[in-house]
Amino acid sequence: MMSNGVFILLAGGSSSRMGGDKKELLPLPEGDNALSRLSQMLEQGKLIKHLHVVYAPMHEEAIRQAVALFTGRITFSPAGTTRQASVWQALEQLSAYAPQWVMIHDGARPWLTHQLIERLHEGLAQHEALLPIIPLTDSLKRLDAEGVVVEECDRRSYGLAQTPQAFHFDAIYQAHKALQRGNFSDDTSIYHAHHGRHAQSILGEIGNKKLTYREDLA
Repeated sequence: MMSNGVFILLAGGSSSRMGGDKKELLPLPEGDNALSRLSQMLEQGKLIKHLHVVYAPMHEEAIRQAVALFTGRITFSPAGTTRQASVWQALEQLSAYAPQWVMIHDGARPWLTHQLIERLHEGLAQHEALLPIIPLTDSLKRLDAEGVVVEECDRRSYGLAQTPQAFHFDAIYQAHKALQRGNFSDDTSIYHAHHGRHAQSILGEIGNKKLTYREDLA
């Protein structure tokens, strides 16, 4: 089992759908915010010894305070112009620590559990890249440009991707290094584009939902 790893927590986005308010810092129904909740969960889970936080520069002080509950090694880097650039800058900085594995998580998913983290860590013993997937439960349709249904899709062949996505560090580092000028939606897409191999899916968690709109905070 690989023991030397790092958890990247991304909190550098613009939160444009929240009207500019930093969604990772807004109060959750439980009273805390996403970053403090995540840092406390990581602290209690014990598996993660190194937390790396990508911060939005205009919110740097508040973000540092929010993750202060984590008492292990904690490092920081500023956000880049895109999510992909932010992750690459973090990976480049973290390469100095020679980690064996890395998990990359969106800070806007505050209800992540350490059970999912542990399952991803266990899976890295057999797989180079892993991501949590939620199976679709609704019927899936493909539409044309006018909104007309043009295909009935088999929902069993599709799933909703979550984070954290987990990798052998060198594999995702080399992928990001090679494809810095790309425009990818997540890190498993970058991994596949560079290596020509797909990530292995594991079952995600329904509760691991993402904060996108203010209604998600209710």
